Amino acid sequence: DSDSDSDSDSDSDSDTDSDTDADGDADCAVDTDCQDQWDCTRDRCVQGSCVLQPQSSACADGDFCNGEERCDVQQGCVDGEPPSCDDGLDCTLDECGFGPDGAEACAHTAVDEVCDDTDPCNGIEVCDPTVGCVPGPPLTCDDGEYCTEDLCVPFVGCEQVPLDMDDDGFVAPECGGDDCNDQNPNQQLRGGREICGNALDDDCDGAPCAAQGCENADDITGWTTIVGSTVGRDNLTEQCGASGPDVNYRFTVTEVPAIVYVDSFGSDMDTLLGLFTGCPPEQAVSGCSDDACDTEQSQLAVELREPGTYYLLVDSGPAWPAGGDFKLRFSLSACGEMTEVGADGTYAGGTCTEGNDSDGVCGTFSGAGDHSYWTTFCPPVGGGSGYAYSASLCGANWDTFLYLRSGTCRGTDIACNDDNGPVCGGVASSLEATIAEAGIYFLVVDGFADRCGDYSLDLELGR
Repeated sequence: DSDSDSDSDSDSDSDTDSDTDADGDADCAVDTDCQDQWDCTRDRCVQGSCVLQPQSSACADGDFCNGEERCDVQQGCVDGEPPSCDDGLDCTLDECGFGPDGAEACAHTAVDEVCDDTDPCNGIEVCDPTVGCVPGPPLTCDDGEYCTEDLCVPFVGCEQVPLDMDDDGFVAPECGGDDCNDQNPNQQLRGGREICGNALDDDCDGAPCAAQGCENADDITGWTTIVGSTVGRDNLTEQCGASGPDVNYRFTVTEVPAIVYVDSFGSDMDTLLGLFTGCPPEQAVSGCSDDACDTEQSQLAVELREPGTYYLLVDSGPAWPAGGDFKLRFSLSACGEMTEVGADGTYAGGTCTEGNDSDGVCGTFSGAGDHSYWTTFCPPVGGGSGYAYSASLCGANWDTFLYLRSGTCRGTDIACNDDNGPVCGGVASSLEATIAEAGIYFLVVDGFADRCGDYSLDLELGR
C-alpha cells in the first residue's frame, strides 16, 4: 500500500479501526505497521490504532456492463451487480454493450417480428423502442376497377371478387356476368327461376312469364339442369291428374332411338312429370311420374323411337295449389340400339352388327361396334355412399372394352377398363364403380381396334 496519500479522505467508504487490543497498548506506531493484503485499502496508523480505509475507485475495471466494483476491507475488490437493462417492453432486445460513442451503456434494439400478428389487413406492426408495439396503416386493397369488390380477408390479404351489388350470387353483364339487373336480387340470370305475377323478368329472357303455355315453352337440349317455379302459373292442363299450376318445356328429337331422362330430385315442392306430343298436349308418351324413389319428386326415363317435337310437363303436386320451386336434370341420348337393365343378371349380346357409336377413355383405338345398357338409380338410401356397381365380360374370347358413363351415353366416363388380366385372365374386361348419386347411367360394351364378338355380360347393380 502507498501511505503517501493525504490525510484528508474524500472517499465515501467508511474507515475501519483494526484495533482490537484491550490492554491499552498501541497497535501501531507508523502506517506501515497497518499494511494488509488488499490493494484497495488505505492503511493508516491513527493514534496508535490501525485504520483501514476502502478505496473502491481502485477496484474499477472500466467495464460498465459487469457492474460497479467496490472495496471490502475483509475481501478486497468485490464485483458489483450488472446493470438491469430491461426497459419493460416485449419487443426490444435489451443488451449492455458499446454504444456509437465507444462507451458502454444499455442498448434497446427494436425487433419488429415480435409485434407481427400475421394479419396483413390491419397493417404491418412495428416496434417503437420508446413505447413498444405500434400498429401500421391498414392494407389498401383498392385496385381501381369498378367491376371488382375489394376485400381484405383476415390473415390472408387482398382479394378482388366480381362485383355483385345485390348479393344474389350473380354478376352484372357490364362486368362479364349474367345478372340482367344487379340492383334486384330477384332478377338473376337467363334460365333461372321465373316467378309469374310479380311483373319482373326474373330469368332475364326479356319477357316476364312468357312461357305460360306449351306454344311458348322454353327449348331444352342435351344434358342440362333447369331451375324454375310454378308460382303464379296457370293450371294449363290436368294431363298428370293434378290441378296445381304447371310449366311446359320443349325438346326436339332428330336421331332415334333416343333415351330421354328427367328427374326433379332436389326440388322444394311435390312434382309430377309427364312427356307428351302435340301442343296442347295430345298424346302421352309415358305415364306421369309422381313420388319416385319414395320421395315427393319425380323420375322419368323413356325410349323414343319417333323423331319430332316433344313436350315435358312439370306439374305441382296436390298439396301445392299455389305452386313452388323445382329443379330438373334433363338429358337426351342417342347411341344406336340401347338396352334397359333393371336387375342383376347375365345379359347375352354381340357387337359385330352394331354401329361404332362410342369410344371410352381407355379405348381410344376402338373402331368396332358397341352396345349400351342403361339403368336409372334413385338417390342413395339414407344418404349412403352409393351403389356398388360391377360389370364383367370375363367369359369373352376377344379383346373387349367396358366403360360406364353418367348423364348421357356420350357423357364422361366414370369407370373404364381394357384387358383386366388379373381378374379375367386374358384380354377381356371387367370394372367396378360406386354410383354415388341419382340419375341415368350407361354401360358400353366395346372392342379394341376392329375387334367384335359375342359375349355374356354379368351385371350387379348394387341395389
